[in-house]
Amino acid sequence: MYLRGGIPSGSVTELVGSNGVGKTQMCHMLCVHALLPSSPSYGGSVLYLDTDSVFSAPRIMEIAKNIEPEYYEGEENNEHVVELIRNIFIFDKFAGSQDLLHKME
Repeated sequence: MYLRGGIPSGSVTELVGSNGVGKTQMCHMLCVHALLPSSPSYGGSVLYLDTDSVFSAPRIMEIAKNIEPEYYEGEENNEHVVELIRNIFIFDKFAGSQDLLHKME
């Protein structure tokens, strides 16, 4: 996959592909990278549209701890992990469109 400069923030990006090619993994990685303290978008939030109910908070935590262990590893950093998860707004196919529009404002 060639992204030519990345995925723009402030927009909706759709990933499509066959089962098992890594779409969910990429979405989880993008969530973490967008919210890292070293990211230009730090302090923002991520809207995750989960059409297959596959979002995994434990996987998000695992990725974050692998990318920036000094910030997310250990009991003393639990609040950093909680903050990361709180900044990911998850909407699945059962969420109302009005809720979604409200979060996008």
